[in-house]
Amino acid sequence: MLCKINNQIKRVKKFLKDKRGSAEIIAFAIILIFVILALAPKIKDIGSTIQQGTDNLNQELGEQLSK
Repeated sequence: MLCKINNQIKRVKKFLKDKRGSAEIIAFAIILIFVILALAPKIKDIGSTIQQGTDNLNQELGEQLSK
C-alpha cells in the first residue's frame, strides 16, 4: 500500500517538474476563465427564468389543489 502511494507521489512530482505543454495548459485555463466570466450573467438569467417558472407553476398548482 505504501509503495503505491509512494509511486503516486513520484508521478506527481515528475509531472510538476515537466514543463512541456505548460503554455498550452495556461492558455486553456485563461480561455476557460474568460468563457466562464462571459457566460456567467447569461447563466444567472437562465436560472432566474427557471426559478420564476417553477414559482408560477407552484402557485398555480396550489390554487388548483385548494379548490
